[in-house]
Amino acid sequence: MSPFDLGTVDTPSLQERIQARPNPEEARSDFLKRQRTGRFATAEEIALLCVYLASDESAYITGNPVIIDGGWSL
Repeated sequence: MSPFDLGTVDTPSLQERIQARPNPEEARSDFLKRQRTGRFATAEEIALLCVYLASDESAYITGNPVIIDGGWSL
């Protein structure tokens, strides 16, 4: 199984962290600034990668991390 490096994923936990900040809109903007795509990943997008990595089609991928971070690491 290959590991994967995630960007920021829109989850209930992320929304709680944003809402807990003194200025939620500013906090959301700060999180989004790290994403070159200008949006958060969805859980569905991450799930699609997991399904692919668990499938026979990914048999030749061996141990290298797969980056799914919306351009954060660029």
